[in-house]
Amino acid sequence: MNTFARKILIISIFFLSTTSLFSQQLITLELRNKPLKTVLQNISRQSGYFFAYSSDKINNNQKVTIIAEKQPLNIVLQKLCDQLNLTYTIAEKQIILKPSTEIPKPLHQRTIQYFTISGYVTDSTSGENLIGANIYLDQKLKGFSNELGYFTIKSSKGLHQLKIQYTGYKSFVKKINIQNDTFIKAKLTIEPQILDIVVVTAKNNTGLSNSSLDFQDFKRQIILRNPGLGGTFDALKNLQAIPGFNFMGDGSLIFNVRGGLRSQNLITIDDAPLFNPVHLLGFFSSISPYAINTIRVFKDYIPVKYPGAGSAVIDIQLRNGNYYRKQIQAVINPILNSYLIDGPITKGRSSFMLTLRHSNYLNFNLNNKKSLLNINFADLQAKLNFKLSKSNKISITGVLGGDKIKLTQNFLASKIWWYNAAGTFRWFHTFSPNLLLKTVAYAGSYTYFLQFKPDTTNIFNSLIFKTGIKSDLTYHFNQNSILLGANLNYYYFNPANINDYAYLPSQNATENSFYLGSQWYFDDFKLNAGLSYRFFANFGPTYLYQFDRLHNFIGIDTIGFKIYHTFSALEPRISLSYKLLPRWIIKCSWGKYYQFLQLLSNSISPFTTVEAWLPSSPNIPPIKSWQAALGIAKINSEINFSVEVYYKKIFNFVEFSNFSSLLFNPYIEGQLRFGHAVSSGIEISARRDKGRLNFWLAYNYSRTFFQTPDLWGNAWYPAHYDKPHIFYFNLAYNKNRLQAGLTFIYTSGNRFTAPVGFYEVLDHLAPVYSLPNNAQMPPYQRLDLFLKYRLNRKKRNFEHYLTLSIFNVLNRKNAVLVSFNKIYDQQNNYFYVPDNYIYQYQISPSFYYLFKTIPMISYTFLLK
Repeated sequence: MNTFARKILIISIFFLSTTSLFSQQLITLELRNKPLKTVLQNISRQSGYFFAYSSDKINNNQKVTIIAEKQPLNIVLQKLCDQLNLTYTIAEKQIILKPSTEIPKPLHQRTIQYFTISGYVTDSTSGENLIGANIYLDQKLKGFSNELGYFTIKSSKGLHQLKIQYTGYKSFVKKINIQNDTFIKAKLTIEPQILDIVVVTAKNNTGLSNSSLDFQDFKRQIILRNPGLGGTFDALKNLQAIPGFNFMGDGSLIFNVRGGLRSQNLITIDDAPLFNPVHLLGFFSSISPYAINTIRVFKDYIPVKYPGAGSAVIDIQLRNGNYYRKQIQAVINPILNSYLIDGPITKGRSSFMLTLRHSNYLNFNLNNKKSLLNINFADLQAKLNFKLSKSNKISITGVLGGDKIKLTQNFLASKIWWYNAAGTFRWFHTFSPNLLLKTVAYAGSYTYFLQFKPDTTNIFNSLIFKTGIKSDLTYHFNQNSILLGANLNYYYFNPANINDYAYLPSQNATENSFYLGSQWYFDDFKLNAGLSYRFFANFGPTYLYQFDRLHNFIGIDTIGFKIYHTFSALEPRISLSYKLLPRWIIKCSWGKYYQFLQLLSNSISPFTTVEAWLPSSPNIPPIKSWQAALGIAKINSEINFSVEVYYKKIFNFVEFSNFSSLLFNPYIEGQLRFGHAVSSGIEISARRDKGRLNFWLAYNYSRTFFQTPDLWGNAWYPAHYDKPHIFYFNLAYNKNRLQAGLTFIYTSGNRFTAPVGFYEVLDHLAPVYSLPNNAQMPPYQRLDLFLKYRLNRKKRNFEHYLTLSIFNVLNRKNAVLVSFNKIYDQQNNYFYVPDNYIYQYQISPSFYYLFKTIPMISYTFLLK
C-alpha cells in the first residue's frame, strides 16, 4: 500500500470513529424560549463539543425552544438547525454553524417524511401476547403494545434504535435503518435473574404515553404473589392495592369504587360481560388466576369503548396458551384445586388453553359455634386462538362457573345455587400498520335459583342474559390515535318467578352505542377525549305494572311486540395530562356516564344474596353520574408516588320503601325509591417496583352520602359502604427460589342501621329506627403472611413449589354481623329478643365474626 493510500485510510478511519462517537452522544434538554447561546452552552456542557459561528450572521440572542431526552447529538443538532435554518459541520471537537443557503419554507409547507414501525411483542418460549410492553425509539417512549401484543409508531427516515421493555423479560434492542414501513417480530426472553421479581406495571416511565394515573395493569405474575383466603391466589384480590377500591367485608371480593354502586363496575372477560364476579358468597373470584394474562383497571378516565361503566372497568384478558409446546399445571389445596393445560394445535399458528377449578367440601359458621352452611363451587375457562395470516387473527373464549349452597339451619331457604356463563368470538384485522379493526360477538348470562324447602318443587329463579356485537376501528398516526366504534346489544330479563308463575314479567331491551375517542400528544401535553351516543329501548311482549305519583298501583298494561319506551344519552369525557418535569405528571379528568341496568338486592351484606337485574323502564329511570378528578404523580423513580382527589355525583340509584320485599312481590317496582349520592375523597399511593424488595402502600380518605327524599326527606345519611379510612400495605421479597411477603389491611368498620329504641305492641317489642346506616362496626384489621419456595434447584421441564400462608395472623375477630340483646333459644336454633330484656339491660350490640387465624399449605407442579 503506497503512502497516499495509507493516509486516505487513516483519515477515513479517524473520520468514521469520530462520527460514530459523535452520534453516540446522548443529550437531554428542556429549554423553552431561551437565547441560542444558552442552548449551545448546555449542548457543549453535555457533549464536550464546542461551537463556532459568526455572530454577524447568527444572532445568539434569538429565542429557541428545544426539548430532547437522551437523544443522539446529531438528532438534537438537526432539530436546532431545522428550527433556525442553519447547517452544521464537524471539525475535530468543534461544531461549525452556518446559515443555510436554502430559502426556508413556511412551516405549513415543510414536509418531513415519516414511516411506520409496527409489529408484535410476544414471549419467545410460549408465543403469548405481551400486553402493555413499552416501545421506545431513540430512548424516547412512543407507545405500548395492545391486547394482541401489537404496536405501531411513527419514525422519520434514517438510522434509529428500537427498544422494547416488558417486566421480567430481557429488553429487545435493535438498530433499524428506516427507509420505508417496517414490520418487527419482537420475541422477548425471560430474564433469569428477575423471573421471580414481581413489578407492578402502572406504566412507570418518563413519557406521557401511559402515566400512572391513566390505568393500572396487573399481569399474571403479580396476581400470583398474594394468596387470599385459605392460601389460594385470586384474580381480584390485588385490586385492594388501588386507592379508591372499597372491599365490603372479611375476605370479601365484592367492592365499590370511589363511592359508586357495585353494579356500576363493568367487568369483562375477553370482552364478554360478567354479571357476578365472585364465588363462595364473595370470598373467591369466579375466574382462575392461572387463566389470566392481564387485568387492566380504569377508575378515572373510562374510555368510550366501555359503555355502561359508571365507576370502574375491570378488563380481564385471558392467556392464549402456548403456541409451541404443551404444559400441564396443577395446584392442590385443602380448599380449592386448580388445573391448567395449554399448548399448540398447529405449532406457531394456533393454540388452546383450558383451566378448571373446584372447591373441596366447605363449612362456614359464626364464632365457630355451629355449622351454618355447606358450599361447593367450580369454574371453567377455555380459549382457542388462530393466526390465519399476518393481517387476520381470531380467538374464541368460553367461561362457565357456578355455586351451590346448602343451608343447615332454619333459614328461609334450604338451597341456593347460581351460574355464570360467557363467551366471545373475536376477529382482529389489520388493514395497514396504522389501521386496525376489532370485531367481537359475545354473550353472557347470570342465573340465580333459590329452593325453599328440601321436599318442595317451588324454586325461585332470576335471570339476566345479554348478547351483542361490537366493532372498533382504530387509526394511528404519529403517537396519536382515533377510535371509531359501534356496539349493538340485546337483553333478556327474567327478574323473578317461581316455576312457571312470574311474579315479575320478563322483559326485553336493546341498547345501541356509537362512540368516538381520540388520543393526542402536544409536546408535554396529552389529551384523551371521547363522546358516545347511547340509545336504549324497551320492547314487548310483556305487561307493565302502572303506578301513580304516590306509588299506588293503578293497573296493568299488556304490551305486544313493539317498542314502548326509549332513553337516549350523550356521554362526553375528557382527560388532560401535563408533564411538569421529566418525572412529574399532573392530570385532570371529567366524565359523564349513564347506566340502563339497575341491580335489586335484598341485603347490604358483603355476601352474594338474592339479586335481580331490571332494565330502565317507565317505572325505573337510568342511573346518571359524573366524576371530576385531579392528580399528580412522580414516576420512573426509586419510589413512585401519586396523589389524587375526586368528586362524584350519582342520580337515580335504587332504594326500597319501608317494609318492602324483593321475594314474591309483583308490585316491587312501585316500592322502589330513587335517590342520589355525593362522594369525594383523596387517594395516596407510594410503591417501590425495582430490586428484590418491593412494597406498595395505599391510603384513601373518602366519604359517601345518600339522599332519598321520598323516604327520609332532605336528610343526608352515610352510604352502607361509607368507610372513611382504608389503608393497604404490601411488602414482597424475592430471591432465587424463594418468595415471601406480607399484607396488612386496615379499614373503618362497615356501616349498619341500628335501632335507637324499642316499643311494645301486643306483648311484642318492635324496634325504632332513625336514619339508615347510623352505626358503624369496629375497625377491620388483618395481617397475612406468605411464603413460596421452589423445590427444584434449577428450573427444568418439571417444576414444583410449596406455598405456605397464614390468613389473619393477629387472630382478629373482625365483625361481619351484628344483633342487639339477642340470645339463642333453648334449642340453640335461632336468635330472639325476650320481651323483658329491654327493661333490664341497656341496648348493646353483639358482633359475630367468620374467621380466626387460618394457616394453609398448597402444592403446585408444572410439567412442560
